[in-house]
Parts: sequence; C-alpha cells; structure tokens
Amino acid sequence: MRVLVIGIMSGTSLDGADAVLADFSQHPPRSLATSSVPFSADLRRSLLALSALILHTARDIRHHVRDAVVIAPSALPTASAGYVSRANRAQ
Repeated sequence: MRVLVIGIMSGTSLDGADAVLADFSQHPPRSLATSSVPFSADLRRSLLALSALILHTARDIRHHVRDAVVIAPSALPTASAGYVSRANRAQ
C-alpha cells in the first residue's frame, strides 16, 4: 500500500512556508516534490507579533502552574481525605 504524506512547516524565522510530498511506502522515505512560498512582510510581522504573545502567555502560565505546585502539596492531605471519604460513602 502506498503511503503519501504532505508536510508543511515554517521555521523560526517565519520567512515562508515549506512543503514536501513524501512517500513513506519504502524505507527510507522518499521526497517526491517540494515547494516554498515566501510570506509577505506584513504577514511575517503579524506572525512574529503573535509568536511573541504566545511565548509571553506561556511564560505566565508556567509561573502560575509553578506557584500552584508549591501551594498544592499543603492542600493535598485535606483534598485526598475528602475524596476518599466521598468514595467510601458511594460504595
């Protein structure tokens, strides 16, 4: 059975999109066709701004998760006791 896969990506420079059509029916896989399409300057600026926003948001989330992990162990005995109590009543 022939297994054809199309992959599309843009690198961190966000200068364009690259695509490949690959045949995974054999080992090693074989590239059948490639294409590159450059991004316009406006699209590149927008993508870079979006990327910066995503990275900033991810850093904020990481700090909130870290703070929750520091606080959570002190709440764990109470929370787990409540869960076990409810589970025992349900039986």
